[in-house]
Order: sequence, then C-alpha cells, then structure tokens
Amino acid sequence: MTKIKESGMRLLLMLTAVLMVNCVSAQEKNAIIKFGSKKHDFGKIYLKKDSVVSATFLFENKGNAPLIVYKVTTSCGCTVSEWT
Repeated sequence: MTKIKESGMRLLLMLTAVLMVNCVSAQEKNAIIKFGSKKHDFGKIYLKKDSVVSATFLFENKGNAPLIVYKVTTSCGCTVSEWT
C-alpha cells in the first residue's frame, strides 16, 4: 500500500473506533431524581393527643431508566418517614 492509503485507512479506523465508543456511551441508561423541594419547615407545632403532622415531597425521574427508591431517611430522630 502507498503511504496515502495507509494514512487514510488509519484515519478511517480511528474515526470508526471513536464513533463506536460514542454510540455505546450514548446508550447508557441512568435514573436521575429531581425534587421539587428537599426540605420542609413545619414551624411551631402544638400537638394534641394522637395528632399527626405530615408533608409530601414530590420528585420526578428525569432519566431514561427506572428510578427505584431503596431508602428514605430524615434529618433527625424525632421524625419518621413513610413511603411506598
């Protein structure tokens, strides 16, 4: 082969390799959680016996894979989280 043909073949192989890597990474799927709000301030609460106070946190999956919630935690031990 001539040097021009060899250079062209090398360039073609390199471009093909780069395109293949880009195609593989573009197919990667991830779940991305987006919260409307991550905090809630109840202010002062005057509870009566057996009172319940609650807040709802809305979130959305902005990714391209299923979002699975395995664990929910609170910032202090005085609150309990419930989720489905």
